[in-house]
Amino acid sequence: TARSYLRTPDGHRPDPDAVELVRLGDLAQRASRPDQTRQSVTYFERAVRIDPKYGPAWGMLALSYTHGLEGFGEAQLASFPARIRSAAARALELDPGNPDARLALACIRPYFRNWALIERDIQQIRSDHPDHWLVNGRLAVLYYQVGRLLDGAKLHQHVISTEPLIPGPYAFAATALSSAGRVQEADALLEEGSDRWPANPFIWSARYRHLLFSGG
Repeated sequence: TARSYLRTPDGHRPDPDAVELVRLGDLAQRASRPDQTRQSVTYFERAVRIDPKYGPAWGMLALSYTHGLEGFGEAQLASFPARIRSAAARALELDPGNPDARLALACIRPYFRNWALIERDIQQIRSDHPDHWLVNGRLAVLYYQVGRLLDGAKLHQHVISTEPLIPGPYAFAATALSSAGRVQEADALLEEGSDRWPANPFIWSARYRHLLFSGG
């Protein structure tokens, strides 16, 4: 389902410039490219400067910090947990149920050795927001890490069914299916992904690995 950038539970009418920046930031982080992921952080930071009462922008900023780490220096990375908590707290102050802020807080700790805790937290968010693409995507990645390949692929396939214009889920699901021996299903996903985004590096890399190890 498409994002509603104008939806604010407290009735606040967001600044149109902030709304446009959030729209651009959301598009950037959906592109499944490291450079665009980092760009999304900049868009969201500008949005909250323009309109500090715009709750969705704060939530998306908090979440962007958790997956927008590529290309930052070590000193900048060290500050991200505090930035995530600060932005998430502001989002939840304005909108106590904000799913982006909740997901950001759930993903501060590393997955390694925290799988059960993070799964519990994300499942709670997913029960309230079953079609949120990153809630499903983050849970899928956790499942891949513990060897639950088909469970993770099912979640990414759900994302594809509700948000078909995001490249990442195609690559993730196809890689998991290929690793689980579901070669034809992986073929079909990668064919569709390659038709949509022939130059996307994430899709290209997944297709290369699939062909290399499946004998295609």
